[in-house]
Order: sequence, then structure tokens, then C-alpha cells
Amino acid sequence: MNHLSFGSSHADVTIHWNQLGQITRVDLTASVETKKTNYKWSAVWRQTMPARLARVIESVQNYLENGEPILQFDLVECIDQAAWTPFQLAVYTITAEIPLGETRNYAWVAKKAGSPLAARAVGQALRRNPVPLIVPCHRVVGASPGALGGFMGVDDPKQPEMNLKRRLISWEDRYRNPPLFNFGLMVS
Repeated sequence: MNHLSFGSSHADVTIHWNQLGQITRVDLTASVETKKTNYKWSAVWRQTMPARLARVIESVQNYLENGEPILQFDLVECIDQAAWTPFQLAVYTITAEIPLGETRNYAWVAKKAGSPLAARAVGQALRRNPVPLIVPCHRVVGASPGALGGFMGVDDPKQPEMNLKRRLISWEDRYRNPPLFNFGLMVS
């Protein structure tokens, strides 16, 4: 098993992959302090991994550094899902399709998965999401206005994981809705 770790002002990230070049999990640790982004990884790493894996890693890095959307990937090809149930696969596929800067609630995901009464089961599946950011479970929120739901197995709003969920949603909203005018780039 191989892995690559990097940090950003949002989170410390470790991406793990198997011998087939499929991502097995993404570990996130919420950053509690602003730090300089650390995205340098050697060309040696890129040469030792399948090109599609390098594209996924670079996409996650670009998301955390610049707010760029994580590219849509074929979950079957890029992610090791051997331990996933059919329901988890459905939930993760639907969640991966939620557009950048938008949120949906657990009931919406359940309905799209063909189980309209399974909102709690959706929450449990997302709690076990092994590839956060790639499957953007932070975009799934509670049905009540302002209800975030949980994130990374945590639902206490004071925990760093919940602060990370808020920051990611806000980060994406800013990227999706950039300022109309950037006065700092005016050319005379």
C-alpha cells in the first residue's frame, strides 16, 4: 500500500492507494491553524503511479489550494470499492455528482438512491465514506435550515471536523460565486 501526504490551510490529507492504483482511502485531519500549503511532490511519485491516480491527487490538491472543482472521476475505475455495499456505492455515486458550491440534504440523496425513507442510512453511509473530498460528503447537510448534519463521523458543531465542513462549504461557495469586479487587477 502506498500513500502521499500533503497539507493546506483547510486540512492535512493523506491519500492511500493499492497496487492496482485505486484509492483505498483519504484521511483528512482538520487544520486548526492557517499554514503554508505544502503541495510539492516529486516526479518520482508521478512515475511510479498510474496517470489516472496522479490526476486524482492533483485534482484534490488544486481543490484545496485554489478551490478548483475536483474532477469527476469514474468511481469504479479510480476507487477501490471492494468493501462497499450496493447502497454505499449508490450513495457515494450520487454524492459525487453534487455540484461544487451546492448542497443537498440526506433525504434528497436517499430518494435519488431509490430508498426515499433511508435518510439516516445515507448519513451512516457518508459517516463511513472512505474517500472524503473525492466523494464530497461535506455537501450533504441536514434538512432544517442551517443544519449541517455530521462530517467525518462527528456531529458536535464545536469539533474541528464540523468547522472543516463549514469552511469547505464556504470555500466552495466563494469559488462558485467569485466577485464581479476584481479591483486589484485593473490595468490602465
